[in-house]
Amino acid sequence: MANEFIIKNGFISKGDGQVEGDTSLTGTLEVNGEFREKGFTSLTGSGTITVSGGTSIVNLRITGLDAVNLPNGNDGQKLTIYVQQNNGTDTTITPTTLLGATSITMNAAGDSVQLLYQTTGGIGWVIIGGNGFTTS
Repeated sequence: MANEFIIKNGFISKGDGQVEGDTSLTGTLEVNGEFREKGFTSLTGSGTITVSGGTSIVNLRITGLDAVNLPNGNDGQKLTIYVQQNNGTDTTITPTTLLGATSITMNAAGDSVQLLYQTTGGIGWVIIGGNGFTTS
């Protein structure tokens, strides 16, 4: 068991930097370098985007006049929706709650939208960036 040790309460840190089990932190976390959270979902055609905590990337493959639903998220959650493939038609994304609009439309490969979910004041999804999308 070289390069392996128990941190606390059964959480195990492996020599390659993985931590198994749930972890919580009270205080400030400083990261010296890049911090990446894994989370990648692929959606082809119409459907509902699966919302999990943290930062996620959704890769859309547009097959027709697709309708995509986006449920509410978790406070502070970030979501990037990216069109990887399109056949020249629109996809309309309808979040349950979206600040300043009711839907987001994307229709070309390379289109993207970045969203942040905010619960304070009942705001919901907030558009914080993107490329080539429109809202209505």
